[in-house]
Amino acid sequence: MNPRKQSLYRQLIGDSFFYLLTKIIPGITGLLSVIVFIRWVGPDGYGQFTLLLSFIMAAGALSSGWLNQAILRYFSQDENKGEFPVAIFRGILISFLLGFIILLVGFQFFLDLDIIAFVIAYISLISIILFRLRSVLLQAGLKAKKVTQITAVQAILGLIIPLIFLIRINHYLAIIAGISLAYLLIGYKSIFSFNKFSTNSITSSNNVLSKYYNFGIPLSFRISLGLFISFLDRWFIMFFLNDSITGLYAGYSEIIIKVFSIILFPITLTIHPRVTKLWNEGERKKSIQLVKKGIGIQSGIFLLAFVIFILFEKQFFNLSLILIPELSSEFLSLGIPIFISGFLWQISLLVHKPLELTEKPLKMVWAIIAALVVAVVGNIIFLPRIGVIATAYSSIASASVYIIIIILFVFNKRKLSE
Repeated sequence: MNPRKQSLYRQLIGDSFFYLLTKIIPGITGLLSVIVFIRWVGPDGYGQFTLLLSFIMAAGALSSGWLNQAILRYFSQDENKGEFPVAIFRGILISFLLGFIILLVGFQFFLDLDIIAFVIAYISLISIILFRLRSVLLQAGLKAKKVTQITAVQAILGLIIPLIFLIRINHYLAIIAGISLAYLLIGYKSIFSFNKFSTNSITSSNNVLSKYYNFGIPLSFRISLGLFISFLDRWFIMFFLNDSITGLYAGYSEIIIKVFSIILFPITLTIHPRVTKLWNEGERKKSIQLVKKGIGIQSGIFLLAFVIFILFEKQFFNLSLILIPELSSEFLSLGIPIFISGFLWQISLLVHKPLELTEKPLKMVWAIIAALVVAVVGNIIFLPRIGVIATAYSSIASASVYIIIIILFVFNKRKLSE
């Protein structure tokens, strides 16, 4: 094997291992969180918690996703520019403002909550924005070990701090507040790292920020609408059924997705910055080849995991029943569709990479809008008739539509690697 290729594969394996560690600890603490929180506040309270948190996550992606995605795309080009720190700092402030407006609209039309819940939600949004920014900067800089460290610490704090809050206040908002503090303790350094102002740097940073904004805004819509689908799934279950089933569906699906993401997501985290770096250095064919390899690896892992899941689905459900005793037999049929939809949404992050590299994010937006429509229509028509299983299969249909449209766009785009 070519020494350079061998070195690249070693780096990929090494970084994948460290990113695997970033998912193992959050995966374990995430599973513990589901078990502990759903027992502490009950399925009803957990349903309200997961609905609010999913909206906060979507709002965070819409308000700051543009900045994070632009950093991943242009970091190797801009990291040494004098205007880079100021552009990032201004981007953070813009994200805070956008987040406030989005939350305000959300509380007005989707979430019937009081001012205390709004304040807690906004603090949570700010903390998530700062943590994501720090993680993205480290990821873009190919510092996998550091990403592992901060992710692990945040995950542990994200379980311990909410538990301390729950001891004092037995309410689902205490969980949101605790998670917010856990994010903030790790992410607060982000805003202090980029507040270096000078007249020249402020003026010259406009070009950098404008480039990031133009590239990132469509991606923000793509990411936030993807997260908004998850929010709407829970919102429709709560609207047509009740808070308890919402909480149980969220809990059971999170157990499956968290276990699954531990296996697949490290590959995405490893490949993403390297693909971008190769593309920026003019190695476009190698960049696209690396994307294809990533899709192939993830598909192979999925097929193996899917066979294992089918063989032991009953045992997995029985284990979940021990962890969440309120689960009914109705949820047994949800395992396979949740498993498949989780894979499809995961692999879509690599499938749409060619459009991202060629700076065609609007095509991704059109695809996710179509996926959103499918999810909404599927829930509205089938959820009242056949129950919560409609949501699981609507998610498969939604993800499939997104991937198919993206593939059509990619094949219509000629000579991506040239």
